[in-house]
Amino acid sequence: MKFLIKCFFYLSLTFCTTSSFAAVANPEMSFDVSATNIFVGDIFSVDVRISDVQDLTAFGFYEEHGTGTGTANYNGSSVNTLFRDDSAQSATPTITGRITAPFLFIPTPIDVGLNEFFILATLNFTALTEGVFEFGFFSDDGDASTGNEGFFTAASIFVGNEIDLAGSINIQAAQVPEPPVIIIMLIGLVGLAKTTKLRKI
Repeated sequence: MKFLIKCFFYLSLTFCTTSSFAAVANPEMSFDVSATNIFVGDIFSVDVRISDVQDLTAFGFYEEHGTGTGTANYNGSSVNTLFRDDSAQSATPTITGRITAPFLFIPTPIDVGLNEFFILATLNFTALTEGVFEFGFFSDDGDASTGNEGFFTAASIFVGNEIDLAGSINIQAAQVPEPPVIIIMLIGLVGLAKTTKLRKI
């Protein structure tokens, strides 16, 4: 009986907030890179974040990379532990998550304020060559055949639509720095001096 009461309350709250969500929230996607200086061979990660969203219950987006002057290898992703990870790890990965809840309990949607950042997922990469990596993140327009892509709220699920967002980030990678020529010459001179001293002895 308590479970049915919770369901009724949750559905009532959902319908009441349907109109207010569109007027108040303006969700935005942003990114945070794990390192500021990235060199060829380094492993780095990109956090995909969202802000200014109410009652987030599920999300899905796909990532595209490979454009730009540099190249990076995709190593997989991890979704925030508050969501069930339904991601498809492929050449063009689709990162999806659905809010989880204990058995027979209503899941609690996520609220994120205007100046707050909530990490949805972390994508991992390896820098293969120097240059600029261009990463694009997109949610589709509701094509059911592509899976759970888009940003879904408690209100949007029941009215049959979703929030579509897109964003991109450029990351610079450099060659591994080599020791300056002057240092190499000094090391060589020190070694030569020691060799000469040993010969005199």
